[in-house]
Amino acid sequence: MRSLNGFNSPVSLAAINLPPGYSAASWNPPSVTPSGNGQASATLTINTTTGTSTGSFTTTIRASAGGYTTKDIPVTVAVQQAGPTVLQISPSAPSKRAGNQAVTVYGSSSQPGLNVTVVFPNGARDTLSGSGQIQNVSGNAFTMIVNFNNNGGQYSIVVNNPNGVASRPFSFQAQ
Repeated sequence: MRSLNGFNSPVSLAAINLPPGYSAASWNPPSVTPSGNGQASATLTINTTTGTSTGSFTTTIRASAGGYTTKDIPVTVAVQQAGPTVLQISPSAPSKRAGNQAVTVYGSSSQPGLNVTVVFPNGARDTLSGSGQIQNVSGNAFTMIVNFNNNGGQYSIVVNNPNGVASRPFSFQAQ
């Protein structure tokens, strides 16, 4: 928020008109005081639930200060589908031996039809996909079939759901 004409009073912030499925909105800090002709900022956090719809919606940011007209500002917020997460794998340090190995990936929001990008210790990449390499997909786990070809070291994987949403990289050691 930017001060005009030397304004330097406390301003209370609120988010109103949240659509159904949004559990709460909060500001940090909930009130700001800009210096005269200066600026102040706060962060708005909108909490969602599993019932929250994706897409764009308009909510209203309300700024109020004693003795001044309350200002309502419409803001468009885009909510995207949560991406898959990888929390752990089993075994946690797969064997580097040659031959196909089943590695179970645990996390959330995995979708049937996903693929996995594997980054090898030397920086090379490969994509695992299809029922021969990705098996037993549920929302919180799946099995990937990997051949480490006697190459130990630091690997990372990225889970790519068919809707285009990807996980953050998850790193592990093959020993």
